[in-house]
Amino acid sequence: MTGKPGYDMQRLQELSVAEMRARLERIDNPAALAIATRLWKQLEWKFSNQYGQTLIRDDYKLRRIAASRAPLLIRRLEALRHVDIGDFIVEGPERMAMALDNLHPLVRLLRPPQRMKQVSDAASWLLHNLEFIENPRRRFPESFVRSWLFGIGLSLSFILPVLLVLIAAPRVANKAVLLLPCFVILVGGMLISVVQLHDFGVVRSLAAYLSFTDEFVNLDSEQEAESGKQEKESH
Repeated sequence: MTGKPGYDMQRLQELSVAEMRARLERIDNPAALAIATRLWKQLEWKFSNQYGQTLIRDDYKLRRIAASRAPLLIRRLEALRHVDIGDFIVEGPERMAMALDNLHPLVRLLRPPQRMKQVSDAASWLLHNLEFIENPRRRFPESFVRSWLFGIGLSLSFILPVLLVLIAAPRVANKAVLLLPCFVILVGGMLISVVQLHDFGVVRSLAAYLSFTDEFVNLDSEQEAESGKQEKESH
């Protein structure tokens, strides 16, 4: 156990966006600050529009951001409680390369492992290979699997309407009635695929940022500030 705090639904309801961002100001280690900053910027990007404007306000709670993904986020954070990400990164590129020793040859061919050139690159490495810190025996990265599932989902969104037309068209006098179900399958399949991939990225970014910063900030002051705020609201 690395001494990291546990997270539950109540904790997600208490922690705000402003408090999450404020963690950066309490990190004294320059290297850790560089990594945490990159992780935070990636998280903000997940919630930005096409103009680069963030869609999450400072008063938003983590529970609201996580939404239906909250149980998955809690499970991921619980798994990371047993991992000291900072020590892992301090050991350097060789240790990070060792974590990928069991990587499947197909993955190495299609997506060669990333090599760190500077300390802040560790943020990108974490977001791509977080699960290998938890379990070095893994052979496939989650991001690799999710990308394939995304591709399969999109492909089925196009293939199923075609199959529907080929099978049903000879049996239907009015071919126009097939337009609606084909449209629903096409658009619905695309939306589901995109949402699933986005949800995966959000949970991953939140878990990486929270678990990493848990190792470098004084969480007691954060929780005391939240308790004081709740007491003021109750009076």
